[in-house]
Amino acid sequence: MLAFLHQLSDGLDVVVSNAGISINRPLAQSLDRYHDFTRTMALNYFAPVKLLLSLIPLLAKKNGHIINVSTINALLLPVPYWAAYQASKTAFDTWLRSAEPELKIKKICVTSIYLPLVKTPMIEPTIAYRTAPAMSPVHVSEIIGHALYSKRKVYKPWWLIFGQWASVSFRTPLAFIIPRLIMKKERERGNV
Repeated sequence: MLAFLHQLSDGLDVVVSNAGISINRPLAQSLDRYHDFTRTMALNYFAPVKLLLSLIPLLAKKNGHIINVSTINALLLPVPYWAAYQASKTAFDTWLRSAEPELKIKKICVTSIYLPLVKTPMIEPTIAYRTAPAMSPVHVSEIIGHALYSKRKVYKPWWLIFGQWASVSFRTPLAFIIPRLIMKKERERGNV
């Protein structure tokens, strides 16, 4: 794909980074599954970094635009069972925000779109998500389309500010409560 894109002599207008893999697994079930973490980092972090490092010269030719479709979890307090996913998505989000000033000098616009749950096949393995409220892929495509012409720097749901505030304000109480909730859940499953 990169070889094909580098044949575009006029450059590249837009890159939408939307690939991802999700994994929901307790650490106790991950002790012999290091590959879950390397695979998740490979797809959610290393692949988009490699892609963009290669495409920055092409994007610079056209005053291009990078749109990163991320997750609200990158901006919230990390939660149990999602260590691999949250670390990988947060890593790329941080990388892109760190690179943004350098990209701006090259006249490359960056948009970060932070989404809650989206009704895609990726959420199917998580039983609780099958009936949870989720955005439609059509709505997400409209947000991406709007970002293409508005060049808005950040899109996030209006209510996320309350989640971010709670993540900071209740970090200490949550650090006390969450382990107790996990212990209760593990007891119910008979794992403790």
